[in-house]
Amino acid sequence: MVVTEPHDIPWAGSHPQLSAVRRIVDNGSCSVLSFDIFDTVLWRRVANPIDLFGVLAASLRRDGLCPEWVTDAGFRRLRQSAEHDARTRQGSLGTEVSLFDIWSAMPTALFAGLAIEELVETEVKIEISHTVVDLGVAELVRSARKRDIQVAFVSNTYFTEDHLHRLLDRPELGPLEGVRIFRSSAYGTDKGSGLWPIVLNSLGCQPEEVVHVGDDPVADDEAPASIGIRTICYERIDNRFQDVLDRERDTTDAYHPFGSFADPYEGDYGLTTLRARAVSTRPWSGDDRSSTAWRYGAGVLGPVLTGFAEWVVDHAHRHQTTVLW
Repeated sequence: MVVTEPHDIPWAGSHPQLSAVRRIVDNGSCSVLSFDIFDTVLWRRVANPIDLFGVLAASLRRDGLCPEWVTDAGFRRLRQSAEHDARTRQGSLGTEVSLFDIWSAMPTALFAGLAIEELVETEVKIEISHTVVDLGVAELVRSARKRDIQVAFVSNTYFTEDHLHRLLDRPELGPLEGVRIFRSSAYGTDKGSGLWPIVLNSLGCQPEEVVHVGDDPVADDEAPASIGIRTICYERIDNRFQDVLDRERDTTDAYHPFGSFADPYEGDYGLTTLRARAVSTRPWSGDDRSSTAWRYGAGVLGPVLTGFAEWVVDHAHRHQTTVLW
């Protein structure tokens, strides 16, 4: 039997969509490279974005800032309802809101008398500690900047400019002086509505000069493409892998917000996103059978057997066992 070592195959982190963007950057065939922020530049260490509200609830309870009877699932519903109410209250101002607007719609008396500013800051800190830079995207950001290609981040978000600067202040991305940030809450319109013409006007460029990378099929693909912007769909989780996750959730406690192997303070440690990235980055081209085998190995068997192998090694080390069969 021949065992293939990791260094015998091409780097598996080369996502096919990002490889296409890399060729555009290397060829200098765009003057602006823009990115969605969440689930593109940054991804959260939870299975679903709303699961982060459960992490926030656990943190507040641990610090004595929230009653013990407020469960993770209950807090998540409160937070979602508050966002819906805040957007509804805008009336003629549209539906875009800030994080301060959302917390103003929360029952703040539950949270140890903290001011809204303090509660907002608590949520921002949780976001910072539970977001991770996508290394493939970070490489593109650095490469574009070296080639004097304008980089922009365009996001549907309730975070302020300061919040986003703090979230994006990561060594992997390098210095971001000159990088433009466009956020929906600053302009009162989102990417699916009227934000893209604002971006083009502010940058002083034509649509065909821009390449945008994002995960939302409407906001990051359909809407910008309709006005001539070139788009690259960078899915966090594709449909085939979503089916796997749905089947897994059917076998776990439906009331557990993170899944059966999660930590209430840490979510799923980013395992869902890592698995999704693995199944979409096959290190070779092959037929459908090879693709299916790769996806099953990288996305299902691999994480399970890796955890088991680490447990075996740790157990052997603690018992000073040097030979394993």
